[in-house]
Amino acid sequence: QLEWLGKNADAIKEKMYTHGAVIFRGWELIKNPEGFRAAYEALGMLPCLDPLHAVSARPMVDKKSAVYEAVNKESRANF
Repeated sequence: QLEWLGKNADAIKEKMYTHGAVIFRGWELIKNPEGFRAAYEALGMLPCLDPLHAVSARPMVDKKSAVYEAVNKESRANF
């Protein structure tokens, strides 16, 4: 999956720009923070800060992966 992402990065990013998103259903690679980071790096993308980062201090699952906790997570209900 990682190799395929790298080879098809330009086409995938074009579809992201055209449609606003691309969904990778059933991909094992992106089921954990490390794999998610490897996927966006293979696409040549950089992590961005969550827009809620500054106002609600939403924690990252793993700072290296730039994956944030879900907004609807019970522990974040008051934010």
